[in-house]
Amino acid sequence: MSAGAPKMRDLSELAARCRAHGVKATPQRVEIFRALLETREHPSPEAVYRVVKRRMPTVSLATIYKTLEALHAAGLARLVSHSGETKRYDGRLDPHHHLVCRSCGRITDFNHPALKDLALPHPVDDFITDEISVQLLGFCNAACREKQNKQENNNG
Repeated sequence: MSAGAPKMRDLSELAARCRAHGVKATPQRVEIFRALLETREHPSPEAVYRVVKRRMPTVSLATIYKTLEALHAAGLARLVSHSGETKRYDGRLDPHHHLVCRSCGRITDFNHPALKDLALPHPVDDFITDEISVQLLGFCNAACREKQNKQENNNG
């Protein structure tokens, strides 16, 4: 999990961002936030746990779950998963969308000019939209497409 790891001076900035959003900046929370920001993946709590555990052997999986929920509630992380799937988190907060592979579960960031200024008419059935997130579901590569084709052939 590394996509341009925050530098040590940035850790105080991470702590400041936590505090600014009402999240107490404990060493565990800062490490969990750091792990989320260091990756281009959209990790599950278990994946974050594996990374943080190497740096902080005493951290618990329960702490990871609680902290990711707190970061999400404070607007410092996005929850990226579709119905029935394991919760996955994204530290990237700028407007973007996702490609989701139905076979392997890989989630990839996606931007397209047609989606840049996507807006829904208001009101929508007495529903107030506060965020738009598009997830394109499909198969990420030839191996996943081949696996899907085999499953369809076996089922039909």
